[in-house]
Amino acid sequence: MMVDDMAATTEVARSAYAAELFDVEAIRRGIIEHAREGYSSYRIYQTMPFDLAQELPTQRLLVWLKAEGFQVAWQPTCEPGDPYRPLTAFEYPELEIFW
Repeated sequence: MMVDDMAATTEVARSAYAAELFDVEAIRRGIIEHAREGYSSYRIYQTMPFDLAQELPTQRLLVWLKAEGFQVAWQPTCEPGDPYRPLTAFEYPELEIFW
């Protein structure tokens, strides 16, 4: 069925986006950069409004962050909606890392 193909295509796209966004080495560099600037947290801003919390690349990052002693929180984020149709906006979580 086509709907099954579309669900699989969606999952592949989201997993690829999570792999790009939550690359451990890139996040490590971002944490160091933010700490050097005086921040005590690093929020990973997404350009796509997806809940990526359960994606495998995300879970790998969370395991690494925990092993390194970081705290994390999923911050509710509102997708900018259409000003003419305000009920179309919705929330999705973005990861914030604390030290």
